[in-house]
Amino acid sequence: HCAGRKKHLCGQPYVREEEFTEQFVEMFAGLHMPDSEIEWLVESLRDADRDRTVARASREREISTELGPLKAKLEQLYLDKLSGDVSPEFYNETRQKWEARITELQIQLAAIDRAEAVSVDRAMVVLELASQASDKFKIAKPDE
Repeated sequence: HCAGRKKHLCGQPYVREEEFTEQFVEMFAGLHMPDSEIEWLVESLRDADRDRTVARASREREISTELGPLKAKLEQLYLDKLSGDVSPEFYNETRQKWEARITELQIQLAAIDRAEAVSVDRAMVVLELASQASDKFKIAKPDE
């Protein structure tokens, strides 16, 4: 549709800017949520975030519990090799197996560290902005 701003008409039906504005206001009004629903959603997000944090800490403990003794066993295996208590074949085979498991656990630990929590505060801001979009659009200046 044409807003009639060009010196020549574009051939599209002319629509006044105020009509566009009103259509946007109506569209944004559909995003409005009552404060009680926003509060409920935020509390649900906080609960989910707490649950995720607890599960993450639990998994980190599980990995660390397995990782520590495995590293100690690997060190002892090396000492046993040096003292001649284990054959070179046994040492190489066992070392490779344990190092592979250590690497796997370290990757899992790194993946947990990279997993960012959903920011409850950010979600709350988005919900509030969406809910207030109609009012904010009505009072916004054309250059905003």
